[in-house]
Amino acid sequence: MNYVQYDPATGEIAGWLNTPTKNPRPSVSGYAVLQMKVPAYADQHYVDTDTSEIKQRPTFSAFDKTEIAADGQDAATLENLPAGTTVTVDDAKTWTVDDGVFAFSTNTPATYTVRVENWPHQVYEAEITAT
Repeated sequence: MNYVQYDPATGEIAGWLNTPTKNPRPSVSGYAVLQMKVPAYADQHYVDTDTSEIKQRPTFSAFDKTEIAADGQDAATLENLPAGTTVTVDDAKTWTVDDGVFAFSTNTPATYTVRVENWPHQVYEAEITAT
């Protein structure tokens, strides 16, 4: 039988077990196990802690464009972000978005790596080139 091992507080999947034992114990203290009917992967799935179902992690919308003018005004925009979403640029500067919209603009020509996170959404990364 196949089981996922997950954090019961968040539903984050830590791994899976394949064992003939019914109701196995998790190998990580404080974690729970749930029998899988279909394969589940931590980067794509989570356990809904209200229903004890394995679900697909939602995805973010993509930036409206990935090339902008380095003029401080032209912007690449992400919309429909859930409150509490964190956006990190080049592993250096991080913003928390609570109004649903993130707009990136710069005066410095370069290619920037933007990482967007908010559990249980799948992590989204994009490169924005400013010229």
